[in-house]
Amino acid sequence: MNQKGLVANMLWLASSKYPDDCGNEPRLSLAAWAQCFLDNFATVKEAVAAFRSHPFCVVSDRMPGINRYTTLHLSIFDAQDNSPIFEYISGRLSFMKVAITRS
Repeated sequence: MNQKGLVANMLWLASSKYPDDCGNEPRLSLAAWAQCFLDNFATVKEAVAAFRSHPFCVVSDRMPGINRYTTLHLSIFDAQDNSPIFEYISGRLSFMKVAITRS
């Protein structure tokens, strides 16, 4: 969680597949994905808008001692109860909006 109340969670997603070729997009290590959002944004709206206007390519690497890539997706949550999930499926980024209900 950052000072503005934005929360980031990295969650395992076995079906994740990151791009094989990022083209001209800047690359970002999977290990720094959540921190990038926490360092730069206060709300989900800001994060999504920035990511859409200046996309970057998340890259993974093999886990130590195993012939398998780390496969995660990222959820963020803000003080206004906005909560998307960012996933790489078949090498393409998708956003999934999650509805938050309070009881």
